[in-house]
Amino acid sequence: MKKLLIVVGLLAFMACSSSKNVDQPSSLENTNWLLVSFDGKLYEPELTQSRLASLTLQSEENRIVGFGGCNSFSGSYKLDGNTIQFTLISTKMFCNETMQVEDYLFKTLTKVEYSIEGDSLILKNENGNSVTFKMS
Repeated sequence: MKKLLIVVGLLAFMACSSSKNVDQPSSLENTNWLLVSFDGKLYEPELTQSRLASLTLQSEENRIVGFGGCNSFSGSYKLDGNTIQFTLISTKMFCNETMQVEDYLFKTLTKVEYSIEGDSLILKNENGNSVTFKMS
């Protein structure tokens, strides 16, 4: 009887722990997000690019850090419902093959509405610019 209770207990524990990971919503903050599309176009970085465009919102200090494809950026953010207001600074290197994506990204990351759908983060500003990130 004890063995049966132990087996049943282990099965119940495994079922509960595995259900926590299925369909659990992604967290906007403290998650590394990789750029997958901008302006409805698939983001396909150059083969020579060693890092992908990304961002992370660090909740402890309301700080954003990221990489635009050429330049690193950081700054602050303020959450208000499903709206995020960004204040960004970045390095100023020029990379011919990635500047279009990076310029679009920086132009978009002003004041955006966000939504999380599965493992995707969608940011859209008032001008209609949008970028989509996937949780990494």
